[in-house]
Amino acid sequence: MKSLLILFVITLAVFTACNSKSNAPTPVALPAPAATTNSVNLVLQFKHICGTQSLTLNNKMYLNANADSFSISTLKYYFTNIKLQNTSNTVIKQEKSYYLIDHSKPEDMTIKLKVPEGDYTTLHFLIGVDESRNTSGAQTDALDPLKGMFWSWNTGYIMTKIEGQFRTPNQATKTSYIFHLGGFTGANTTVSSLTLNLPNTANVSANTTPTITITGDINNFFKSPTILTIDSYSTIMLPSATSAKLAINFAQMFTVTAVSN
Repeated sequence: MKSLLILFVITLAVFTACNSKSNAPTPVALPAPAATTNSVNLVLQFKHICGTQSLTLNNKMYLNANADSFSISTLKYYFTNIKLQNTSNTVIKQEKSYYLIDHSKPEDMTIKLKVPEGDYTTLHFLIGVDESRNTSGAQTDALDPLKGMFWSWNTGYIMTKIEGQFRTPNQATKTSYIFHLGGFTGANTTVSSLTLNLPNTANVSANTTPTITITGDINNFFKSPTILTIDSYSTIMLPSATSAKLAINFAQMFTVTAVSN
């Protein structure tokens, strides 16, 4: 009898526990807190020139510092890792800011950013793709290999691509040139870090969307700090000391020429 009583008590306890469990409310996930931000709009507008002339692709010929005549059929480069510095010297980093600037596509010549309200004085960025992104496997969006700016997992991204035709003072006919500047490590890196001061403060607010005009003068690519003789480097398609040298020239192209508030 005592054994039957003990068995009855155990059975009742198990039944009660199971019934209690079945009637317990199902946990409900709480909604994530709403994101709070005071970010507003800022626009970067790109402009390419040759000296005093606007850059026109394909047939228009320009004259460089070596007296070579040249045209440009392709001008592409990576503009990445954007940071803006305000009047309080606070640096605002744009997360995942990787953009391919392609002169042939007007839509690629404008970058729209979100930044906190404030007064900005300085722009920091890279020309090229940082090492971590070069070694992170297949990428998407602007870094998609289908953009035609990627070599291999060993050599990584083409940071800058310039193609066209040229003619030296002694040539009667045009010859093609190809500058594919890449390489992301060591002495042959073609990644350039730039800091550009704004000519006047960009006043970003809910009521004001400034446009910062970034101008690249292709004439500077051919002369500063190294005068480029195109016939000496007419085909560059691998990382090299020459690529690194020309990448330094390319970085010298850029200035901020206007801030429109």
